Amino acid sequence: MSIDPGVRQNFYGAYGTATGKLGANGGCVYPWQSISCDIELGRDKAVEVHLRDCHAATGPDRLADLLSGLSMNKARCITSQSQSA
Repeated sequence: MSIDPGVRQNFYGAYGTATGKLGANGGCVYPWQSISCDIELGRDKAVEVHLRDCHAATGPDRLADLLSGLSMNKARCITSQSQSA
């Protein structure tokens, strides 16, 4: 894996990624993001997000966008709508 030079964005700001190949067609991704607290949006604490995912049929460039759909509810639970499935 190697750290991608570009910075991606989602609703909460910038996030970094490291990606690598997995077999002939697949890839792995490790994205990370620091999200500040925002009382008005119901986040009373800062959050660190780290994700590790590998998929045998989805390339690293596509996996790198996993956090673009990140959302948090008021209970501070984190979900991501995967675009790789």
